[in-house]
Amino acid sequence: IVEDGITGYHAEPKVTKGFAKQMVKILSNPDLEERMSQNSIIRAQNNFSWPLIADSMVDNFKRVIERYNDKNIKEK
Repeated sequence: IVEDGITGYHAEPKVTKGFAKQMVKILSNPDLEERMSQNSIIRAQNNFSWPLIADSMVDNFKRVIERYNDKNIKEK
């Protein structure tokens, strides 16, 4: 979900020094913090809003129903 350098930074699991270094970089640079914050908000609104999630779920249900119907038609 995090776009490295755009909405935040990637950090290796269990590598606390790398994580701490990236946090210090963000927290010591208000412009970087603001830019990443705004980029994160825009990304969330464009990719993870409830209307988008609902549309995706409806599309998935439709595909499942179509496959079910296709399978049942072929079996008859």
